Amino acid sequence: TYIHSFLKNFFPMFLNLSIKEYIYLSFFLYVVLSFFKKLNLNTNKEKKDDEIRVRVPSESPVDPNRLFSIDELKKYTGANNGRIYLGCKGYVYDVSDSGFYDFGTTYGDAFSGRDCSIDLAKMDLKVKHDVTIESVLKLSNVEKGILDDWNAKFESKYTIMGKIKNSPFFSNDNDNKNKNKED
Repeated sequence: TYIHSFLKNFFPMFLNLSIKEYIYLSFFLYVVLSFFKKLNLNTNKEKKDDEIRVRVPSESPVDPNRLFSIDELKKYTGANNGRIYLGCKGYVYDVSDSGFYDFGTTYGDAFSGRDCSIDLAKMDLKVKHDVTIESVLKLSNVEKGILDDWNAKFESKYTIMGKIKNSPFFSNDNDNKNKNKED
């Protein structure tokens, strides 16, 4: 099917290359791989090997119904070895023990201490998008699926510390609860 047609169409291209073209292709692949190696995509290596990571103990008890304001969430970036929280789809997750979201790392700088739902949906590490009703409504179906996958991953791996106050992901639920109270 698709894979079969891809292999059938892609690999014959390499069968007809001259030795000179093989050398150029090898050089090109070497340059590309060297470039990615220099990027150091493994964010855990940004720390020195002799650095010991000691975290402030987690808050107790955990209250999954606790409401975090956006300003309160900003306190949990992992600075000074503090706890690291991030928001996704209106929930706040404690990702402190992961290592991926540590202070000063690529993912840490992009996602820690904030609601990063739109950034995750768009798979954007550079622009920090505000999470508003408008930004949620503008997400494509593919982006919504990506965000659902991220949320499922966080939910399966990390502790839910609470919810984001006035999150657009819960606005319909709050409206429905208020309507039911009026009835």
